[in-house]
Amino acid sequence: MFIEENNQANTAYLQQLAHISMSHAAKDLMSPDTKNESLVFKLLDNHCFSDAIMYLAHVLPFSKALIWACESVRANSNGQESEQEKYMLKVAENWLQHKNEVDRDQLLPNQAISISTATSWLAMAVYWAGGSIVANDVQPKAAPAGLVNSAIYSAVMLSIFNHSESERETLFKNTIQNALDIDATQH
Repeated sequence: MFIEENNQANTAYLQQLAHISMSHAAKDLMSPDTKNESLVFKLLDNHCFSDAIMYLAHVLPFSKALIWACESVRANSNGQESEQEKYMLKVAENWLQHKNEVDRDQLLPNQAISISTATSWLAMAVYWAGGSIVANDVQPKAAPAGLVNSAIYSAVMLSIFNHSESERETLFKNTIQNALDIDATQH
């Protein structure tokens, strides 16, 4: 699983998660002796879907979280995406497979589409995860802690909120299960 499944590691990890914005209901479910997957299921059972997405965006290793975000954006697409959004998703997926700087450079935030789309947040997450958060001709600067995770969270959430309210609970559950599946099967 994504982190050590023992009390000492979980205690340290819960301290690390203290800066993540989660609901009081979700924080009440967190305890040092709760296994990670168990916590995700507790969050689901208590309809803390946004918190489960936030938690997964922060605990999954970047490579798995980025794969999850790409799959979420693609799976939850509603056919309304612009050609530019479809292109950005393909570039992001290509970068995940090949780690090609040419692909990553096409995802520069200033070239990304409106920040109101799941694809734009995915593009930013992939760009920032690839190394420096600034253009290649500027002194490299690493992404601040949590920035890539927040972009992953935003991409996944927007991919769900592009749908009607009646569809969202199912999409939340499927998207969260997909994250657990990716974690269990991707190496």
